[in-house]
Amino acid sequence: MRNALLRIGAALLVTALGSTLFAADPAAPPSPEPQNAAPAQPASAIGRLRTWWKKKTARFGQIEAIQMVSAVAAGSEMGPGDGWFHAGQSRYGWEWLARRYDEDGEGVITADEFAGPAELFERLDRDRDGDLKPDDFDWSDRSPFLRREGQAGQWFAQIDKSSNGRITPDEWQQFFDKLAGDKGYISRDDLQKGLFPAPPKRDLSTRSAPQGPSQIVLLKGLASGELGSLRPGPGIDKPAPDFELETQSGQRRIRLSSFRNEKPVVLVFGSFT
Repeated sequence: MRNALLRIGAALLVTALGSTLFAADPAAPPSPEPQNAAPAQPASAIGRLRTWWKKKTARFGQIEAIQMVSAVAAGSEMGPGDGWFHAGQSRYGWEWLARRYDEDGEGVITADEFAGPAELFERLDRDRDGDLKPDDFDWSDRSPFLRREGQAGQWFAQIDKSSNGRITPDEWQQFFDKLAGDKGYISRDDLQKGLFPAPPKRDLSTRSAPQGPSQIVLLKGLASGELGSLRPGPGIDKPAPDFELETQSGQRRIRLSSFRNEKPVVLVFGSFT
């Protein structure tokens, strides 16, 4: 583990030093190139070395393991887009669907254009407006649908005091009584304060303990494989690495390669702790 950490640290150090040593001179203004001119070749050895180094470091920075180590070293909380948590490379998004069913090219797939089952159309139509559009397939942080889902989840959690996924009439009445107080009714301001409560005040006199594992723990987890393999995974249309696992009952073992040439297989990796 220690050797792996040393190799990763040395690689990052070499990249940083090389980028500094071979960086372009900021004092030298870029010279305009004539249009339709052939790309200029570096005239000096140091220029050729700079070009070679930029290509090498660009490829080096695309390695997911290096991106993960850099994110941990920068103090990332491992949110979407950090480290190797990139956006999905699925081929079956809006662009794929539009090429198949958006016959008039207007950026909207109607129920008549969609050739699949009506139940599937209803599931894909997230905003329930009767059409399929790019927003229905947007799972980024900018998605209005996901923002509404997040707000609805926060509001639901405030009212569902038992945390059983159901709001009873008593819980609803308690929420009303809390906001109404002695007035017997809820105003617009009351509702806004209830749905968007102010964050709790921080006690600056006490130093809170750090949240989550330290950077050293995360780096050790990367090196040992507890946070994912440092080896790159297969790309789209590439064969998945074969593996064998025991069933939950322990009565037999299943090998991934045994499902070859059969129906599509979906692998779900998640934490059930």
